[in-house]
Amino acid sequence: MKRKKSNDNFSAILDKDGIPKVVSTKEYLGDASGMAAINCISQMCSNISYFYTDKVGISVASVSLIMLISTLSDGISDLIMGRLFDKVHFKEGKSRPWLKLMIVPVFLSIILLTLVPDISPFFKNLYAIITMFFARAVVFTGITIPYFALINYTTKSLEERGKMGNMRTVFNNVVGILFGATVLPITNLLGGTQQSWIIFAAGLGLLGSLLLAICYKCTHERYVDNTESTKNSDDGLSLLTSLKFLLHNKYWVSTVVAQFFLFVIFVLQGATLPYYAKWILGNDNLVAAITLSTVPIIIISFLLMPYLIKKTSLKITGIIGVVVGIIGVLIRLIDPYNLYIFMIGNSGVTFATSALSTVLLPMIVNTSEWNEYKFDYKLIGMTNSAASFGSKVGAALGSAVMGMVLSIGGYNPNVIVQSQSSINSISFLNIHTLGICFVIILLCFLFYNLEKKYPTIVKENEKRRNRNG
Repeated sequence: MKRKKSNDNFSAILDKDGIPKVVSTKEYLGDASGMAAINCISQMCSNISYFYTDKVGISVASVSLIMLISTLSDGISDLIMGRLFDKVHFKEGKSRPWLKLMIVPVFLSIILLTLVPDISPFFKNLYAIITMFFARAVVFTGITIPYFALINYTTKSLEERGKMGNMRTVFNNVVGILFGATVLPITNLLGGTQQSWIIFAAGLGLLGSLLLAICYKCTHERYVDNTESTKNSDDGLSLLTSLKFLLHNKYWVSTVVAQFFLFVIFVLQGATLPYYAKWILGNDNLVAAITLSTVPIIIISFLLMPYLIKKTSLKITGIIGVVVGIIGVLIRLIDPYNLYIFMIGNSGVTFATSALSTVLLPMIVNTSEWNEYKFDYKLIGMTNSAASFGSKVGAALGSAVMGMVLSIGGYNPNVIVQSQSSINSISFLNIHTLGICFVIILLCFLFYNLEKKYPTIVKENEKRRNRNG
């Protein structure tokens, strides 16, 4: 088998495109720990609606507005962070120093969400907006932009980037499963009060900080010098010019739109599940059982994704996932009130989101090579931050749609039996909207054919950098 000297001073196996494979098992695990840390914050923010409405008495309409304001602010902060990331250079590297700075804020951001004071509705809402802003626009953004960019500096291999995406998805799903399986049983066991949620948040915050510290310690940045030595420096570009280049990158646009609707799915699937379990399936404690039922699918996805990526491509793997997701939605429609049918359909949706989470990040990251090839600017920070902006706007849209549809349906957390219109609104959010999003994502994937050109583009970019010193 062909081997080539790598930046780590050991012989690296070449992938099928002739690019060195340099990532160790320890680094795969350490890198994926960062994704788990991010999801500790994400899970708390995405599922806080149930806490707000049913535990501290914030109205559905107010929660919808809180989520919309905080998430859109978070999206704007992505663009600011993206330019800051491209401009700021640390001696230790480009990405990892930012992760180190955010270890303690992870804990603070999570626990502050639950410390809502028992005051007037206006100031209660104001506190929720401020703490959500801190959690999402400051801490979450401060981690995600450097973390998503880290894959650029770790390896050039599409195969390894796909494997990193797979490991990140697994760790992301593990946190999601643990959160879904424990949040309501534990908080209900502790009394089902705000105090019980505070205790849960403290434990989750400590876990998130520990995982981010592991990511910082176990990862390496190998290609910082190469990626920063393009013909023109990204530092001198304005925000608008950077966005203009990205919007002329058709591959970036198609993957970002796909990511946008994936996050709509994430929010609607996660945030509406407690409502669906409580009012349609009959018991909100079923959230744990439903979440645990996805574990075999996560394991299958973990084992299958690397094989599919290696044998086909990131794009084809994503398309397979989307098709399975659409089938899962159709199965749910057979009988929305049947728990077992719901679980079977939910398995298809889970497989789809796992596949899309695995492939979309590497696909977006790879578009920075096209930026350099076409425009002489790599725009790593902006490529990831603008993509993150799109995903958060998608999350904001999902939250806003949820609040709006529940409000129109007449949802009332204080009644014993919900109206039929309220039940229909919950069902629509948890089933029909997911199917619509999957179809849109499928269309986006059909426009992406960068992978066929990728090896040639990487070699051409390397030649240009060498000519320009």
